[in-house]
Amino acid sequence: MNKKQLTVLIQLCSLNFIIIALGSQLQSRFLLEFKLKQIALFEIMAKPLGLIVTISCAFNNVGVLSVVYGLLAASSLKSMLLWSFSAASWKPKFEFSLEEAKKGWSYGLYQVGG
Repeated sequence: MNKKQLTVLIQLCSLNFIIIALGSQLQSRFLLEFKLKQIALFEIMAKPLGLIVTISCAFNNVGVLSVVYGLLAASSLKSMLLWSFSAASWKPKFEFSLEEAKKGWSYGLYQVGG
């Protein structure tokens, strides 16, 4: 495997960080409310999809990227399920509050020594 192929592989793998981050906050909310069964069901649905994608790609001679595509498929499905089944109150809203921004700003300044 040459440097260019390795670069592409790492770039594709790094997409997984973004996908996981999109569902991370929602998964924390599920954990906070002890909805462990739902998280387990999401995992049970996502992992076989990743396996199917990996095996399908491998049989179609995609090579080492088969594993990456399976990983991305599983992570994507899990994040989509987390978003689909989360309460509307958990989802981010596109609102701006100057009062809340001031609180965050003062806390941030304190943390950096300002």
